[in-house]
Amino acid sequence: MPDSLNHIFSEPANLATAWSAFFANELYRCGLRHAVISPGSRSTPLTLAMAAHPHIQTHVVLDERSAGFMALGIGKASGRPAALICTSGTAVANYYPAVVEARMSGVPLLVLSADRPPALRQVGANQAIRQQGIFGSYTVFEHDAGEPVARTEDFRRLEILAGQAWNSSIHHGGPAQVNFPFRKPLEPTAAFRDYLPGHYTETLEARTEPLTRSAPVQWRPPAAVFQTIARSRRPVIIAGTLPAHGLLPEILDMLSDEGIPLLCEAGASSGRQTGEAYITGFNAFLRSASVRDRLQPDLIIQIGPGPSGKGLEHYLREYRDIPRLHFQSNALWAEPSLGSSITVQVPANAELVRVPLTKYIPEGWLRDWQETSREYLAQRDTGLQAASVLRDGDVHAVVAASLTAPETVMISNSFPARDADLFAMPAFGRHTVFMNRGASGIDGITSTAAGLSLAGSQPVTLLTGDLAFLHDLTALLAAPALQQVSLRILVINNQGGQIFRMLPVYEPSDWYTRLFETPQHVDFAALGKGFGVQTSEVTTASQLQVALEQPRKNGIEIIICHTHPDESMHQRRDLWNAWN
Repeated sequence: MPDSLNHIFSEPANLATAWSAFFANELYRCGLRHAVISPGSRSTPLTLAMAAHPHIQTHVVLDERSAGFMALGIGKASGRPAALICTSGTAVANYYPAVVEARMSGVPLLVLSADRPPALRQVGANQAIRQQGIFGSYTVFEHDAGEPVARTEDFRRLEILAGQAWNSSIHHGGPAQVNFPFRKPLEPTAAFRDYLPGHYTETLEARTEPLTRSAPVQWRPPAAVFQTIARSRRPVIIAGTLPAHGLLPEILDMLSDEGIPLLCEAGASSGRQTGEAYITGFNAFLRSASVRDRLQPDLIIQIGPGPSGKGLEHYLREYRDIPRLHFQSNALWAEPSLGSSITVQVPANAELVRVPLTKYIPEGWLRDWQETSREYLAQRDTGLQAASVLRDGDVHAVVAASLTAPETVMISNSFPARDADLFAMPAFGRHTVFMNRGASGIDGITSTAAGLSLAGSQPVTLLTGDLAFLHDLTALLAAPALQQVSLRILVINNQGGQIFRMLPVYEPSDWYTRLFETPQHVDFAALGKGFGVQTSEVTTASQLQVALEQPRKNGIEIIICHTHPDESMHQRRDLWNAWN
């Protein structure tokens, strides 16, 4: 501890906040710009330290589960982790769903959990649970900071710990947890609170670089990879949901001009998927065995996690013995089709050395895919015109057509993720599209979109289902903090879990409706009013078009799209069955 700060410890109440301030300042040097805080007592030192920092934006979110997903959205949009701060006990457990999603999808995230001191653990003390290692194998780094100690070497170790957590989260692509046990008193003196901003300025003037830094890494694909691609005559590139940052989207971009058919689900979109090699409708027409047979590849190039659509699922399973190159940056295995593959491990955070690829692909190979895609689009466009009611697919099509300027699009799981491929591509390919497809839950969808709004530079449009929206209602509590950004939420209200109609369990009956479809009859307009959020409702495609033509405003806007569940299923099945 520098001698100049000895006066801090003349008051024992200041020690925990000073400890937290050194940690926060080192995280700032590493690159931290956002902290998402849920109110609590034990986390007071961390909360005050972050709030006093002049260059870290703090966002206060009541519900820890919502806070976790908001931080996830910030990490998705920026490529840097946000810091999550909460009190002890079940508060930290509420981060679990977001931590799981971050790990499974390779998104950086920092959990800074306040804790009871060791003397109060495992003795039945109030609000004390086992917090060390609470997230199990889902963290890429985990450490207990120990109780604050007023010694120079301990403060220096704390700063190095900040760098360890930050670098692990960035370079391994996932969540890191640092647990902070604090002993009372937790509140610093008023004089010390007033002193903190000046302390940050003084120490940043003295040192701007973190104690621990990672040297820039350049990564070049192995020569054997390009030799394998060069020998192929019928290659395809397949991509599921990709992170917006890192090497995987750059690899996809590097290969996109090679005349290889690109089968990229909407979540792989980085705003550049508009070339002639991008194929639309594959998750519909690849359901057909005859089409799969006609479009049999001799090499599959998979980039990132496996896709989730049924058509590609059939395709990958049927041709799982075809040679496969799999580029992945997440250490988790991502090959649910159980195919035989050569894994190309890509750093989560590095600079790609682009290598020109010279190869010969028969002209007819790409043309076969393009012709099938055009046939699909003609069928889809015909179906979109023939409707007297608003259907789920109509909502996606109208929204995709309305996005004239670059936007960030967030798409919920369940049917919206599948409908985006069916009805909104290739239009969504001009925009940056995000999904939470690591674990594919419907929790935290609105909160993730809020995080994207806070950390991004573009307006955000969210397409979500009614149940996913209700599942994350507490995200709307953050509305006052989102007054300077533009988040438009389209809720596809088809009255419940319509996705179960795809499954064998579906049978029109009272037990099915009650146990699976779970219809809801919520007054969404009243909900929006209760949260102080502008809410409108539409029942036709033309009404939706008019609503989307209104100028974007800052803050949250909700448009409830009342769709017809039966006609929506007919619309999907018409596209699926047209190829059988």
